[in-house]
Amino acid sequence: MPNPLLIAHRTPADRPGCEALVSAGANVFEVDVMLAADDEIVLSHDIPLLTRLPWFRHDGLRFSLSRHPVGPPLEAVADLLPPHVEILLDLKCDRGTEAFRLVRKVLTLGLDPSRCYASSKNWRSLEELEREGFRTWRSVAHPLALRSLLDEGKPAYATTVRHPLLTPGSLERLRRLGQVMAWTVNDPRRAVELAGLGVDGVTSDLPEVFRAMAGPLGDDVKDEVDDDAVDVRDRAAVERTD
Repeated sequence: MPNPLLIAHRTPADRPGCEALVSAGANVFEVDVMLAADDEIVLSHDIPLLTRLPWFRHDGLRFSLSRHPVGPPLEAVADLLPPHVEILLDLKCDRGTEAFRLVRKVLTLGLDPSRCYASSKNWRSLEELEREGFRTWRSVAHPLALRSLLDEGKPAYATTVRHPLLTPGSLERLRRLGQVMAWTVNDPRRAVELAGLGVDGVTSDLPEVFRAMAGPLGDDVKDEVDDDAVDVRDRAAVERTD
């Protein structure tokens, strides 16, 4: 099985920061892309809390008041990264027509699709990027969204899933539809466990996670996970014959 993608959740705005993550093993850098009030693309992890209150923004449990999110131009971020490193465009405008406006704006940037992945919770908006050669990831953050995706059963290049939703059973079903990525995993043992179960990529904030997946901890936990997986398969086989 190929080594999983190691995805840096936040791309530093300086070359030394990027190089440190590459040294730790990161080979994909996530860039959060959204539209400002003037319909220009900006990069930020801060998301408007409500469409009608674009100045009131949040990042998890942290809130701020700002007219526009802050971030460098996308072209500048690409220049910070070594040529072999790939970029994940996480499209943060995922509601209604705004999601499609963002996709069309991204397509005007002249990015190299062979170097870029694109993810969104608005799965339909990704279709236009797919036609232009981008490798797209359907983003899943909620159990209902996961159930809907599995019930639909539509294959895709990849699905990126909030990691607590990934169990051996859900992962097995998701892998029938395409590659599976896990986010955001900041526990090294959980990251290695998921890799052992067969995820194709892990997103993390921490260099320690990337190091663990390639180091002695990774080997030890992978052995444990492989043994557990054999036990599960053996129990399932016995149950089918009973």
